[in-house]
This record gives sequence, structure tokens and C-alpha cells, in this order.
Amino acid sequence: MRYHPAYSLILFSAASFFMLSTARAGTPETYPYSAAYQPCITHSSNELDMLTCISDEHQKWDARLNKIWQQTLKERQNQPAWRQAQRTWIKFRDQQCDIYNYAGNGSGDKTLGELCLLNMTIERTLQLENPRWPAS
Repeated sequence: MRYHPAYSLILFSAASFFMLSTARAGTPETYPYSAAYQPCITHSSNELDMLTCISDEHQKWDARLNKIWQQTLKERQNQPAWRQAQRTWIKFRDQQCDIYNYAGNGSGDKTLGELCLLNMTIERTLQLENPRWPAS
């Protein structure tokens, strides 16, 4: 398949729509991406470039999630329940993001699936970083 310049615009629009559509009713969701992420996405010329940007950002957030997860296990009571909750969350995240991986979605399916994984990782990280969560 030949690359068409409008492809990046369409894919970026779809990814932006996905980010906004995952928000709570009436409130657009904004994610605290790193300073390097948005310029990386903006300057991507194809899907592979976008996937690289998303993957790099996901690695940063995954490392942050792993760090807060270890801290959570040390500081909170009922560690077996927390471990089970995290296993359940990982299954939920994977199944939720798998909805974007189907043939009818065209070549953007991988990008939307990876963007879903990134955004759900950010959400989980922010949850665990909040000492009042889940009571807040």
C-alpha cells in the first residue's frame, strides 16, 4: 500500500477522537503526556513513526506505574487483594484495548490499540499515585 500524505492527518484525527471519546460525559480527557510526546506525534509522517512515539511514551508511563505499584504494595494493607486487583486490571486493560484490534478498523487498528494501552496505563498510574484512591 502506498503512503498518502493525508494518511497521517486521518490517523492523528482518529487517535485524537479516541482520546476525547474516552472522557467522562461532557468533559474532554486530557492526559499528562511527557513534553516530548506531542511534538513526536505532530512530526510523525506515517503510522510507524506514530507507533514509535506511543511506544516510547508508554514505556515511560509503564516504568512509573511499576514504581508506584511497588510502593503501593509496601504501604497499603491487604497485599493479596491488591495483587488480585492488579491482575484483574491488567486483564481488563488488555480486553478493553483489544476492541481496537480488528480487521474492519484498517491499518490504524494497531495505533489505536497502543494508544488505548498508553492511556489506560496513565489512568492506572494516577490512581495509584493518589493516596486517597479509591476512597476519593
